This record gives sequence, C-alpha cells and structure tokens, in this order.
Amino acid sequence: MRQLKRFFLFTMLLSHALTKPVSPGENIWQVNAFSCEQSEETSSKICEIESKLDAIDLDSGNSIDSVTDILCSKLAELETCIPITAEDIGPFGFTISSPGKYCLTENIVCAGASPVIIISSNNVTLDLGDHTIDGDNIGGTGVCVNNANNVIVKNGKIIKGAHSGLVINDSTRVCITNIKSSLNNGNVGFDLRNSTHIIFDHCLAQSNYIGFNITNCSYCVFRDCIADNNSNDGFLMRAFGFPVVQQNNSNTFIRCQANSNTSTGFMAEANGGSIFDTILCKCIAISNTTGFNFDDAETLNSVLMSCKAIDNTTGFTGNSSTGTFNNFAKVNTTSYSGITTPISMIDSLDTDIGFWTNNDQ
Repeated sequence: MRQLKRFFLFTMLLSHALTKPVSPGENIWQVNAFSCEQSEETSSKICEIESKLDAIDLDSGNSIDSVTDILCSKLAELETCIPITAEDIGPFGFTISSPGKYCLTENIVCAGASPVIIISSNNVTLDLGDHTIDGDNIGGTGVCVNNANNVIVKNGKIIKGAHSGLVINDSTRVCITNIKSSLNNGNVGFDLRNSTHIIFDHCLAQSNYIGFNITNCSYCVFRDCIADNNSNDGFLMRAFGFPVVQQNNSNTFIRCQANSNTSTGFMAEANGGSIFDTILCKCIAISNTTGFNFDDAETLNSVLMSCKAIDNTTGFTGNSSTGTFNNFAKVNTTSYSGITTPISMIDSLDTDIGFWTNNDQ
C-alpha cells in the first residue's frame, strides 16, 4: 500500500508542478492533467520530482500523507478477498459485477473463454497474486475492464491470448500495476480505448503485435513501463476521425522504454483525429526502426525531455510543434528528422555515428 501511495503522491506533485494545486475536496483525477510550458524549468520539475519524495515519510501521518490517503481512498485495499479459481472461470469466463477485492488463487489455462475475467463494476481490486492467465494460443482477451471506474488490476501475467492481453474500454480512474502481457498472437499487450485518467505502473508488453495501444484516451500516465520485441509498435497513440473527430491528449510517459520493436518505439498516429500535449520524460528507445515518431500533422505540442534514442534507424522524428529538451541520440542511422533544432542549441552533431544532443528548443 505504501508503494501505491507513493505513486499517487508522485502524480499529485507532478500535477501541482505543471498545472494547479489540489484543492480541498478535490482529488488527482479531478485536476486538469499535465500541461507543459516549453522551458527547462518545467523539464526540471518533471524529471526531478521524485527526488522530493525521498524527503517525505509516507508513514508519518503528516499532512502530505493525509492528502495521499484521500487520493487513494476510493482505490484502497479491502479487507476481504474473494477468491477466483479455475473452476469459477470455467469455459465461459468470470464476470466481476460487484465491488470488492478479488484474488486469483492459481494459474489459469483457459482456451475457451474470452475475456477470461471481465470487470464491469466500479470500485474493484483484482489481484492476480503473481499467477498467470494462459490463453493457450486459442483463448481471447485475458482481462477486460469495461465501463468501470475506480479499478486496480495488479501482480500477474497474461500470455498466449488470441486477442489482446488486457483491455480497458470506456473506463476512468483505473490503475494497472506490475502486469506482464506477452505472446498474445497477432494482437495487443495492453489495449486502452476511449478512457481517461488511467495509470500504468511497472508493466511489460513483450512479444505481441503492438505493446501498448492507446486510442482516443486522455490524461493517462505510463510510468516505468516497457514494450519489448513486439512485431509492430511499442507504444502507439491513435485518435480516429470517425464517426466523429476523436482526441488523444495530455498523456504522460515517464521512464518508459521501447526495445527491439519491429516498427516504432513511441508512435503518434492521428488517423483523422488529433493528438496533442503528450509529454515524454526520461524515456528510452533502443533498436527499433524509429525511436520516437511525432511527425503526424495532427500531432501537436508534443514535448520530449531527457529522452534517449540509441541504435535505431531513425532516432527522433517530429514536426514544427514538437518541443525537445536535453535529448540524446546515438548510433542511429539518422539522429533526427523534421525537428527544427537551431544549430546553436546543438552540443554535438556527428553524422557518421548519428550522435545528437540538444539542450533546448
């Protein structure tokens, strides 16, 4: 619980630094999510905010701790754990339709049900208990959060599904922590659609078609997540223009990493909609075709700060509205493309090895 409180406090401090403080009776989800003025001061606030947490004793009962308790109250652990067994899931899956804490008690091999577990109720914690949901290359989605609020899913693996590993659809205030989603045949590790105020913390998407698919979503935070060896994009942000113009805005990626994905590590693709105010801080892209791609004409006001692109075909690509601060590119065939970086701001540029750093833009 202390780790979860620390993470929520981090998001509160980040929101406080970049927008406005949390008022009495207001929680982190109600605060307008992250914006970014293109300045080194803002970059410093975001990238160094965790150092401030080291000086706070989360167990001391001080005022900061009390605020954190308020932020976590709706997602707090419940005393009674309702067990979910293989027999409960059976061939048709298990639906959580009432609030409470639910715990998976054993590894599950389920080739028939899709989804294996559906969460359709508000105020639910699902603890996989370090167990695995295995679709045996036949079963569909592992866990689906559908039209639900105030949900936590944590501590487990979802593998070998014929569809996506974990899906969040039409939901808000959901926290996904310490989940690995891998080997989902031809589909997505984590599929996030039409949702707001979602947190992914320490999650791994490995050997799927797409690692993290983020479609028409806003005010979401991805922290210490990894997309590895997926056959398309690692992190894909999309906003469609039909049936109405959709938006994907104000999403934040902190210390995320995209490795050895066949296409792009971090990709913004508007598809007729609009993507704006995306922040990436201390993210790393290694050995992808493109490390960071924000050149879509409808991708606006993206900010990349203290990010690294290493050993990609192209390190960074963006458009005239892309803000870049203190980034680093090395051993890429092309270090950057489409980003208007004044020569005076470049510390070093060596086209032979593809080395590029920039202090500011």
